Amino acid sequence: MEETLVTTICVYAVMLVYVLLQRTLVAAAAEAGGLGPVAVAVAIVGLVWRCT
Repeated sequence: MEETLVTTICVYAVMLVYVLLQRTLVAAAAEAGGLGPVAVAVAIVGLVWRCT
């Protein structure tokens, strides 16, 4: 039961981070020449991998 709860919390946390960062993806891409979204994607994948 605890593992399921932790997984659920991680999923919600990743979703929340994505929603918060979604607004800045365009600006990050413009400033970093398209590297911004890649860095964000890598960070999200890292969070998911750490939670599983």
